[in-house]
Amino acid sequence: MKSDFVLDYAQFSPHNASKGAEATCEFLRKGDEQNKDSLGDMERMRARPGKTVLEGENIEIQSRDPGRTIPCRVIRPKAGRSSTTGVFLHFHGGGLCEGGHDEVDPLLHRYANASRCAVVSVGYRLAPENPYPSCIHDCFDVADYICDHAVEHFEGPLQFIGGESAGGYLAMQTFFHLAGTHEDWNSLKGLVLTYSVFSLSYLPTTFTTPNPVCVDAKKILWYYKATFPANEGHHWEVCKELELEFGILAQPELPYDAPPKHPAISPLYRSLEKLRSRLPTAFFLCGTVDPILDDTILMSAHWQIAGGRAVVKFVTGAPHAFVELPLELADCCVKGNELIQEFLEEARLSTQTA
Repeated sequence: MKSDFVLDYAQFSPHNASKGAEATCEFLRKGDEQNKDSLGDMERMRARPGKTVLEGENIEIQSRDPGRTIPCRVIRPKAGRSSTTGVFLHFHGGGLCEGGHDEVDPLLHRYANASRCAVVSVGYRLAPENPYPSCIHDCFDVADYICDHAVEHFEGPLQFIGGESAGGYLAMQTFFHLAGTHEDWNSLKGLVLTYSVFSLSYLPTTFTTPNPVCVDAKKILWYYKATFPANEGHHWEVCKELELEFGILAQPELPYDAPPKHPAISPLYRSLEKLRSRLPTAFFLCGTVDPILDDTILMSAHWQIAGGRAVVKFVTGAPHAFVELPLELADCCVKGNELIQEFLEEARLSTQTA
């Protein structure tokens, strides 16, 4: 199947942004101004006033650590178990330091209804209390459990993996872990990667995006330092140990010039050569004024070069986090969710008729 990636540069002109996209940026700027002094104050950063709780189930999945479990939120399609065909494994955003698996129910319901899957959203441990790779360990533990027990507990196999922002980062890392350690695994219908982070080595748009909202270079740097608080020598040890969890995809020692360029930390640097015949269709979505836009452009290009199908969509004028905002806020929020739902429905139906 051919890839769907037409880079129409007119999309990136601020003059082509809708009034709704501009209003969304202004809405986020007001929030940035109100919270400008909260960086590092975890109680304030993690405050989520008025979250919407919809019908769902909270479960616990065993961690690799004895005596500890990992909380997960399960959202099923509107018709319930009778319409469930498998699992959509989801990871929330928040820079690995904030956000929650139980804070995005409306988004998870949309995913569940479009994919006909039970969405399992992972409550991975957050930094700085739990530095890297605590979050990765939790994601891998849940993914391994889902691979082994999805049919038993969720009426079908693991079919989609996805997330937003840092959640997309965790989704890609988790896919590489599963693909590298389960060589016969072929149930996946697609990846859903929404304004995702694939490199922690700071790509150009992190610094060149004018008037960024929601995230900027300063905040991104703070997230990195909060997640990786130890000295650089310890970072290399973390990379060496974690790389073993990528199975056949583990890369030999190479002359990486800094830990953020090691594939154990930045999936953009992972070689895809051994996955040429096994890459699922990947859906990439990003707003054109997002400071981490380069991550989407580069990762989707690598995907296609390795023979995978990439469906890449940009929403003109949309900032970071626009898919997670209330749909009634603006047309760009609606558009982003519609694009994701279209992909999920197409992936589900194309597999059924193949």
